[in-house]
Amino acid sequence: NDVEYTRETLASYPDRVVVQRLSASEEGALNFSVRLQTPHAGQRLTAVNSSGLLLTGRVEDVSLEKLSKTDQELYQRMFGGKGLRFAIQVRVLTESGRVLAGDGAVTVEGATTATLLVSIATSFRDFTRIDGDPVVETNRVFEKLSGKPFRQILANHTGDYRELFGLMS
Repeated sequence: NDVEYTRETLASYPDRVVVQRLSASEEGALNFSVRLQTPHAGQRLTAVNSSGLLLTGRVEDVSLEKLSKTDQELYQRMFGGKGLRFAIQVRVLTESGRVLAGDGAVTVEGATTATLLVSIATSFRDFTRIDGDPVVETNRVFEKLSGKPFRQILANHTGDYRELFGLMS
């Protein structure tokens, strides 16, 4: 068919989110599914509302054998042998069509535009603490994004980029 598809992708430091905006030149031509997966054990995938997914897990301590015996003991004392926890949350927003979260995927049917928002966090706080809550962090990002359109996220990102890299002409 003659449908033209466009994809705009950015990683916004000000909004702490990775964004991908998909659009089709023909109304209702976007149909796709988004899935999250990880090779790490102990993963859990849940639907968030009707338009999102949350993947959580823990990175096991597979590299301890590479540490000296002294460093292994220090690691065990500091962290109790627990690995770093992580959370990845994706939400899909559309202006038309249908969005459904379930069966391990977010499915978009009959949309003309769709915006995917991805927030990622870990339990790392500093070199002595890995007790943060990554789910709370990803939820905080989405609370701040609530109602913010793609163009505003893009403007925030562009302004931040220009401030850092627009010093040369």
